[in-house]
Amino acid sequence: MKHKVKNVVKALLTLYDGILYFVWRSFEKIKMPDNQSGIQSPLVRIVVPTYNTDVKFLHEMISSVKRQEYKNWELIIIDDASADNEVRNIIKRYASQDERIKYRFLEKNHHIAGATNVGIEMASGKYVGLLDHDDIIYPDTLLEVLKVINTNKNAKFIYTDEDKLIGNR
Repeated sequence: MKHKVKNVVKALLTLYDGILYFVWRSFEKIKMPDNQSGIQSPLVRIVVPTYNTDVKFLHEMISSVKRQEYKNWELIIIDDASADNEVRNIIKRYASQDERIKYRFLEKNHHIAGATNVGIEMASGKYVGLLDHDDIIYPDTLLEVLKVINTNKNAKFIYTDEDKLIGNR
């Protein structure tokens, strides 16, 4: 199954443009209570490869994950040998402040597909989402994706579209 996931990720990344994708390793029904606050299962892992990311966008991306209404997530950041030490320092600082943020610093550049695969290997949960290093997600993103999983039992892949922001972020 791990080999199939890698092949899917490689195929996705040939078209990858920073959109949040969800690929999962096994499938089960998710019970979503009427009151969405305080949901504690399942764990969703979001893998983000970084490489010389503009620090402003890095802060915005991490903050957007931290603002999720659905709180049972883990953010896995794989820095792909960035030359800018500030990127690594920011990642370390966020990880020290929130135990849900994990990271690995690669010594050699593996490019987006290779770095993403390292992150997927670190993700032991059933649900893995891919997010680009300079994108943001809305606060209800994970909750909405989990609702789709719950109502579409045969879905094996969920694609969420993107909105382009006009002007400077």
